[in-house]
Amino acid sequence: MGSTYVSAFQVVTSATLLLQVNAVIGELFSTDVMGKVVVEERKAEESKSEKVTLSVSEWSTGLEDTDDENLYFCPEKGNVVFASAADGWGFG
Repeated sequence: MGSTYVSAFQVVTSATLLLQVNAVIGELFSTDVMGKVVVEERKAEESKSEKVTLSVSEWSTGLEDTDDENLYFCPEKGNVVFASAADGWGFG
C-alpha cells in the first residue's frame, strides 16, 4: 500500500515539475519574441519621418504568428526523461 502513495506522489511531483519547467520556457520564449517585435518596430519607426499611432486592435505581440508547438516538454512526445546518476536509474 505504501508504494502506491509513493508512486502517486512521484507522478504528481513530476507533473508539477514539468508544468513549472514549461512555464519558464514559455515565459522565456514570449519575452524573446516580443523583444524581437519591439526591435523591428523601432527600426520601422526610425525609417519613417512621421509618427503613426496604432489603435489597440492593431497591436501585435508577434506571438500569434510564431509556432511554439515543439517548444514544450511532454511525456507523450517522448522528450522527457527522469534519471538519477547517483542511484543509477532512469526511465522515459
